[in-house]
Amino acid sequence: RIRIDEGMRFRLRRIGFKGVDETVSNELLKVLKIGPGEIYVPRKVKESIELINQEQRFRFIDTEQDLQILTDEESADVDIIISLKPR
Repeated sequence: RIRIDEGMRFRLRRIGFKGVDETVSNELLKVLKIGPGEIYVPRKVKESIELINQEQRFRFIDTEQDLQILTDEESADVDIIISLKPR
């Protein structure tokens, strides 16, 4: 019998956007594949970034530079901050 330990499951606490106002942030939250309160799944975050990039409203989001993923080990929460730059 094989036992696989997937580790701690984190929940997405918050998604924030830098460089845009609250109205644009709310519009973007509606198109994402993941939202606050859901289990954090990196694949869904990647797909969400791809959707924003496809809209071409902003400069290309580089996940190495424009994406911050902040984890709180104690509460098992994740906050995501995406920096956006106008075209």
